[in-house]
Amino acid sequence: MSVDNRILTVFKEEKNGRREEIENVEVKLFEAGLYVYGLHSSGHDYVTDELWAAFYKMLLEEKLVPCIVLSNESPGFDWIKDFVQPGECYFGRNETASQSCRNVKRSFFC
Repeated sequence: MSVDNRILTVFKEEKNGRREEIENVEVKLFEAGLYVYGLHSSGHDYVTDELWAAFYKMLLEEKLVPCIVLSNESPGFDWIKDFVQPGECYFGRNETASQSCRNVKRSFFC
């Protein structure tokens, strides 16, 4: 896997089929996993932390990424930290990915 940046976007769908972007986040893909930058919100009133947490969980369970590294500004961080302590690798697929995550100097969940 090469290093690659992507934008993940959450939309609100209207009944008329129109979609409105409510927030997005930039992510960077590394061989060791996915790094999630800070959230960019449109100023909406929705709480999306559980949505992001479920998305991260799906990525890990489907083995699409070996590890997800979050900063305290990443979407879902505040909700996830109630269940997993920063610095712990609970979801890492293999030892190599977990070791790589430990070298990151931010809070992370693998």
